[in-house]
Amino acid sequence: VSLKGRVVVVDFWATWCGPCRKALPLLQKLAEEFRDRPVTFLTVDCFERSSGDEMRAKVAEAARALGLTLPVLLDEDGQTARSWGVKGIPATFVVNQDGGLAASHTGAGPDYAELIRGDIIKLLSPEP
Repeated sequence: VSLKGRVVVVDFWATWCGPCRKALPLLQKLAEEFRDRPVTFLTVDCFERSSGDEMRAKVAEAARALGLTLPVLLDEDGQTARSWGVKGIPATFVVNQDGGLAASHTGAGPDYAELIRGDIIKLLSPEP
């Protein structure tokens, strides 16, 4: 699947992270809001305190409990998160249509969904 020409929102999270669990349903709602637009949402589970089957089961259970239908990718060794420069989670990155980083947010404050929505709308709006 090519993501070229699409806005991509990538969220790094973990099952033990309270703010992450608060942010994921908000991302799910945003994904539904933008489902007819060229926007892709990806979630990446990282920094788990378990591995292998135990980790996969824990992540699957968390995704079910949170009502997630977004893709959940597993970063079992944390290498992907580190390569993105993730220092704290949730860490949400908004990538523009050319693959460049447009915005990044660490944490999930009360304005989290509005910030991400604003980033997306700005990228989808044609230049004046």
